[in-house]
Amino acid sequence: MVGPCADTAPLCLGCYRPVAGPRRCRRCGWPLCSEPCEQSEQHRAECDLTAGSPLGALSGHEGVDWYPCVAVLRLLRLRDTRPADWARLLQLQSHDDERRDTDTYQLEQTTVVDRVRHRFGQFQHSEMLLHRICGIMETNAYEIRLPEINVQGVYARAALFEHDCVPNTHRTFDENLTLVVRAAVDIAQGEHLTSIYTDNLWGTWQRREHLLTSKHFLCECARCCDPTELGTGLSSIRCSLCQYGYIQSVDPLQVQADFRCAACGALVPGAPVRSALAALEAEVQAVEEEPTIDDCERLIQICSSVLHPTHHLMLDLKYPLVHLYNTSEPLPAAQLDRKEQLCKEILSVADVVTPDDQCYALCGQEARDVLCAAISVLRWEPCVQPEGQLGLEAAEELTELDAWLREHLPAAEPVQGDGADSETPTGRRTGPPADTGEPRRGAETGPDCPAQRPCAPRPEEPESHTVSCAEQAPVPRRAPTQLRA
Repeated sequence: MVGPCADTAPLCLGCYRPVAGPRRCRRCGWPLCSEPCEQSEQHRAECDLTAGSPLGALSGHEGVDWYPCVAVLRLLRLRDTRPADWARLLQLQSHDDERRDTDTYQLEQTTVVDRVRHRFGQFQHSEMLLHRICGIMETNAYEIRLPEINVQGVYARAALFEHDCVPNTHRTFDENLTLVVRAAVDIAQGEHLTSIYTDNLWGTWQRREHLLTSKHFLCECARCCDPTELGTGLSSIRCSLCQYGYIQSVDPLQVQADFRCAACGALVPGAPVRSALAALEAEVQAVEEEPTIDDCERLIQICSSVLHPTHHLMLDLKYPLVHLYNTSEPLPAAQLDRKEQLCKEILSVADVVTPDDQCYALCGQEARDVLCAAISVLRWEPCVQPEGQLGLEAAEELTELDAWLREHLPAAEPVQGDGADSETPTGRRTGPPADTGEPRRGAETGPDCPAQRPCAPRPEEPESHTVSCAEQAPVPRRAPTQLRA
């Protein structure tokens, strides 16, 4: 079951596209974009219950503010139309006791429970049941981010996945809002499937607080127990005593714990550290509201004297900065280098906390296709010309990329790519290729430059792997699991 989030922009309840005009369903009054959406099965639950209620169709001032009721109305309809799904729904965790004294519970009383019973005439459903459904939604629903709008969905089987801050599965949503789950790493038979219920680029304290308030449990996974966050530095702070080491919590599972420097061993009281972090977080959040290149770079410079380069607050600034550097085309060389540096820093963390075969496989495939295309275009250029030098450099980069792929990706069948006569590998990326320390051919000078040597073999010559696009490390291909709401 899929429905709109409470804070979304106006959307069509049939297709979930944004709606800007006053068009509404002629039968029930809910916002819609077209006549076909009026007849859609997706819209039927709230349409029937609204039109059949004592007050009838929604009036002009009702609509967007009532979105929190839609998901509940759709779930209630399962009891009559799909009783087996209704039974499975009620088996999901709702945390009724933990939620009862929260602000969220009180807000749902007025925005959902009272409205469903009084506005939509569902008096046959008790307040306890309606709160239980709200709890099931809060605990188990996945937020689905679409252009300009947000919706949420309950997927019964996916709700059974355990949480882990380094999950072994990766989830996406297709154009039909079907949840597609793929293995992010090799999963042994009998091993538990895990997903992440919070933001994987947050620090330990932020993740655990969010999980406690929204899912009502405190995570104690391997990452949460590790002061270094698996070596990522997401919660590490520069030591003010030795200036070169980083302090981490002596007990990440205790919010009030002190900090210790991994280099000099100094013990630092936790209270002033948390106070300083709170002040920095407020500044970061202010910049995030309307980020600019200058504001992000200025605050990064300030934070760099206090935080680890990949501290989660630094990533909160660096991530939007990557996108801001896309606003000018073509990018000046200095900005291009800066963007590359930012991407590498973010990926160095993502490689650890978000293992994902498919994501990094596509990056490797795209890079390989580009290199193969460049080699094909430049294959007839003499190596004494600048174009020939570019061809030599592309050939060497392809060799380095293939070597890195063989080293880091597990072996299996090859995957056909789109490059010139190429097959492209897919698989998990675990880190950037190592720097060999050797000069790149494109930068060579002096008597040993390529102009003084015989030209390298052309791409079509099979004896040279240097320019061959046909060899690659085979890797496994996994069929995804599709789950419908």
